[in-house]
Amino acid sequence: MKNYPKTFTALVGSVLGFAKIPNRMAAVALLAGVISLGLYTAPALASACAFGSQPKSGVYGGYQFYLGEVHQYDPGTGKTLLANRAVSARGPAECAQICANDSACSGVTFSIYPSGRCRLFAGFDFETNRPMGFEIIYLGETSTSSAIIRGSFQGPLCR
Repeated sequence: MKNYPKTFTALVGSVLGFAKIPNRMAAVALLAGVISLGLYTAPALASACAFGSQPKSGVYGGYQFYLGEVHQYDPGTGKTLLANRAVSARGPAECAQICANDSACSGVTFSIYPSGRCRLFAGFDFETNRPMGFEIIYLGETSTSSAIIRGSFQGPLCR
């Protein structure tokens, strides 16, 4: 049996929020559990980027677009926000690239009318400093498509 230094046991205890763990093997087992839990939840974060219930409109610039408009909302308060800004783009691929290059952008809605409007959504309420949830709402129109570029504000890209 390996003899772990007391400082390792104290470090594990302090990381996990315990003042003292009497058994060194218990500390190692607890740390292994925490690490495996962290590894287990990582795929779940990536799956948060999937929006499968809306009709797909195509892959543009490496991002899956769905028919419909992005709506951002705070699930805790019910507050909704409009897009942070709108710019002109020649197509959905350029719209997605504009968002990917902007660290304050997490999702886009591209509208053919009026003349290539690209709306950028942060997924974050800068007034309350709270993250916003995304949903893509499809109302039967085909001139608007949307993509979630990042899973969360300044988070991982959703390709």
